[in-house]
Amino acid sequence: AVRVITSDSTPDYWRKFLGVLKRLLRPLGGAFHVFYEEFAYFTGVYLSARRLRNVAFALIHAQDVRSGVAASLALGRRVPVVLTCHFNDDPVTELREQFGLRGWFLGGLENWYRWLFAQVKRYVFVSQYAYEKSKRLLPDGISKRILPNTVRIGGSRPVGN
Repeated sequence: AVRVITSDSTPDYWRKFLGVLKRLLRPLGGAFHVFYEEFAYFTGVYLSARRLRNVAFALIHAQDVRSGVAASLALGRRVPVVLTCHFNDDPVTELREQFGLRGWFLGGLENWYRWLFAQVKRYVFVSQYAYEKSKRLLPDGISKRILPNTVRIGGSRPVGN
């Protein structure tokens, strides 16, 4: 059986609190916007997974490091996490470029992501490029696989032909 847990599963009381926080922080832009998004997403997934702490899970397959670590912590770190890394560069670089982040906040964001990545030991990368770009944030001793994107743009034939 598969259970999909996302920030959409956030408990109502927390969703209302985050709604107020969103109205206060996001309009300030830049670092405030990023802080809100990181906090809201992480805590939303954590609380969503926490509701299921008595369910036996064999594996957490995370699509991003925040959700994987949030779920792992919510489940008492007893369930192994596999992270599929499908970002273009790395999360910190992408946020820096999108919001023009710099200075102490950027350093704090980098430390946050280093901590998150240090909580995960098993990785699947969709390209060598994704691995190389994110390597600076990864801990030593990880178990990784690189499974290149298998989509063929040219020369593909529709299924059934």
